[in-house]
Amino acid sequence: MKNKINFKFILKQKEYRKLLCANIINRFGDSIDAIALTWLIYQISSSASLSALNFGLNFVPSALFTPFAGAFVEKRNKKMIMVLTDLGRGILVSLIAFLTLTQKLEPYMLLIFTFLISTLEAFRQPCGSSVVTTLISKDMYAHATSLSNSLSQVTELIGTAAAGVIIGLIGIGWAIFIDALTFFLSALIIFCIHMPKIQKTADHPPVLHQFKEGMRYIQKHSTILINCIIASVMNICLVPFNSLQSALVSDLYGMGSEVLSIIGVSLSIGMISGSLVYPKFTEKMKTSVLMFISFIMISLFLTFCIIIIPIKDIPFLFFGSIIIFCFLFGFFLAMMSAANSVALLKMIDQDYMARVMSIFNAVAICSIPIGSFIVSFLTSFLRIEIIFIGTSLLSCGFTIFMKTKKIFDRIDVGSE
Repeated sequence: MKNKINFKFILKQKEYRKLLCANIINRFGDSIDAIALTWLIYQISSSASLSALNFGLNFVPSALFTPFAGAFVEKRNKKMIMVLTDLGRGILVSLIAFLTLTQKLEPYMLLIFTFLISTLEAFRQPCGSSVVTTLISKDMYAHATSLSNSLSQVTELIGTAAAGVIIGLIGIGWAIFIDALTFFLSALIIFCIHMPKIQKTADHPPVLHQFKEGMRYIQKHSTILINCIIASVMNICLVPFNSLQSALVSDLYGMGSEVLSIIGVSLSIGMISGSLVYPKFTEKMKTSVLMFISFIMISLFLTFCIIIIPIKDIPFLFFGSIIIFCFLFGFFLAMMSAANSVALLKMIDQDYMARVMSIFNAVAICSIPIGSFIVSFLTSFLRIEIIFIGTSLLSCGFTIFMKTKKIFDRIDVGSE
């Protein structure tokens, strides 16, 4: 069976194919959403700080509710929860579009909508992770994760590029309506998925009890905790690049938004490529080695962003270097993300999947606002160059520590 597994074989799994289509449609809507709502909040408020607040609100519900959401959905019908949350998000986004078109949308309304939409997402996400393991067997996880990540990245690239055109042609209100339609279509497709029959439990243990069981499960399986630490450190190390990218290009490179586009496209192509070849790499390379190389690449990339400054007046060399390094960075970032996801799917028992994954995701997501707060504080008295180099050294130091203590190696044992 193992030798026959490839992307074509994965696509033949009818029910998983439906889930894949729903996720792709969702990602397309999200990519439009990312551009449209970011533009909308600034348009109606003319406040950069409010835009930043709206961005931060996207992560708050995940950090607050995801651990308990996973415990809540564990013994319930996960497919119907996914359907209902998609319908709920579609309705909320439709309301945003309607209020935009009627020019009645106020900034505080958008903040509330953002919080509610993200709350529904916090309940949907653990269901999605759990449903995957019921639709395909364990030996398909690597190829399925690779295929899903690749198609999602391609869709996101298309959606991001199309968002500006759509907004320009039909206006921001109707563009948001298209986003709402993607949620409704996703709900319909997921409703049509035929889930395998599993033994149902008559009772629903209290959410707090379920949550505590999930915490105890993680405590007993140190490899899951290691993966959680790796994901959190990775998110923190990426915060300077993600949050200071515009300042880097504008202030240090002295260039415009076209450089951001080049960086974004190169990263996306690298991530698509990394996701596609991930299954082949895993046949010849251990997960521990892959994660070691990926963290080294993060360190090198952050340093590269600064040392490239002296050659900014040599266009061919400057842009060529950016394209190559951003591609490689995206390539290994996608590989590490896929390796982490597959390792978790193999480590966690099906009965604990939703609650453990929800706790894992909440902890990993918490690192983003924490990292953002630290970076925001540091920018008040440190230059961008020092922050980038300092984060590069942090990533390198973490990598050396994990390697010398052979902590990376424990992931290989835990995911066997």
